[in-house]
Amino acid sequence: MDEFLTSHLVMLTALTPKSAARVYQSFSVLSSQTLQAEGIAPLGLSAAAMLDELAVLWTQHERLPVLFALNRVHDAPHSPLDLSVNALGRLLHRLRQDGWLVLESSDTDGRTKLVKPTEQTQRYFRVLGQCMAQAIHRENSRSR
Repeated sequence: MDEFLTSHLVMLTALTPKSAARVYQSFSVLSSQTLQAEGIAPLGLSAAAMLDELAVLWTQHERLPVLFALNRVHDAPHSPLDLSVNALGRLLHRLRQDGWLVLESSDTDGRTKLVKPTEQTQRYFRVLGQCMAQAIHRENSRSR
């Protein structure tokens, strides 16, 4: 996974602002079409932003307690989610009900619940990653 991210980050940083904009536009169209074709249920903007924030936390923390996750998402300076911690908790609950997340008891503390992605969530991010790779490849082919 790190090799994939590193190689695409190198390709992205080599893009001009104009070509980076084309990559993002291409990614946006590809991801929307591909998610629909794959039968992955569309997410609302808040739910997608919450999953994006959680994905960042999952890459940084092997164990992600619910309260830690909610506070980190709430305090993230770049987050488009301008919601209270209680509202984020309700959003997390809805994502769990819709099969995007599971809560598991901690091995070390039974009172602590850990937020974990489901296979549906893993599939969602795999599709998005493939769409980003395809968008970058299209732009690099175009500029040759």
